[in-house]
Amino acid sequence: MYVQITAGHQVTYQGAVFSGGQVLRNVSAEAAQVWISQGIATAFTPPRTADTTFEDGWGNYA
Repeated sequence: MYVQITAGHQVTYQGAVFSGGQVLRNVSAEAAQVWISQGIATAFTPPRTADTTFEDGWGNYA
């Protein structure tokens, strides 16, 4: 799923560091739920365009 890191926070995911405001794609539901419950991130829905109408099995637009 997509999540957006909350301003002022930082997370390490799959060996990379992400800062507030960044949007991560293909985050596991387990990790996303922990971050959301801790206020570190929020669920993010990207805008739908003609190029992003296909959703893959992870719920991400391909």
